[in-house]
Amino acid sequence: MLLAAVCTAVLTAAEPYVCTRPGTTLHYVRRYAENGRVKWVHDLKVSRVEHSADGSLRVFTSSTFTKENGRPYYRNTVREQATVSADGTVTSDFGDAAAAFASAVAGITMKGSGSTTAMAPDLKPGDALPDLQATFGLGPVRYNVRVTERKVLRRETITVPAGTFDCIVISESKSEDGPAHHRLVTTLSWYAPGTGYVRHDTFAGGSLETTEQLE
Repeated sequence: MLLAAVCTAVLTAAEPYVCTRPGTTLHYVRRYAENGRVKWVHDLKVSRVEHSADGSLRVFTSSTFTKENGRPYYRNTVREQATVSADGTVTSDFGDAAAAFASAVAGITMKGSGSTTAMAPDLKPGDALPDLQATFGLGPVRYNVRVTERKVLRRETITVPAGTFDCIVISESKSEDGPAHHRLVTTLSWYAPGTGYVRHDTFAGGSLETTEQLE
């Protein structure tokens, strides 16, 4: 599957690290590292793309998460949006994204606020990215997410079930805190121009916990 060749519908100064072709569905599978068992199947669809006079794009996506047997993993669909500037920089609201995932998990609508993410197309090994913060919840119940130690480790060509991709590899640390909930993980993500992430590894307690790949 040559997804990188079919995912980009706009020519920019450099390809953005996101798919911009309406109607494209990226099919991911997340597996537990310990035994290879499927945690979830993730279908990310580019629902629509809006063009602006300044050359930028608004990319709207919807993600469904199911179990291996096809039953829903989350209660609702996760809906997100991002802006791609004319130079290929991808920006989005981290607070809105965190709230969208929490809403899908809980089956109720939550509101969020937080940092704006920005991913330039010319990132290179050694670059550091700003920390991210999000707060979301319903009424007095609030949850907080922080993503720190974000850096570009290297360029790497990797092969996943969907094909072979030239990627940058980004490392991050993420903490989640809320009522009766605390989780700390580190992640490695492989991003390909014109597609977005093609692999995502999560580490907990220093050990690989799950791997999600584009299939």
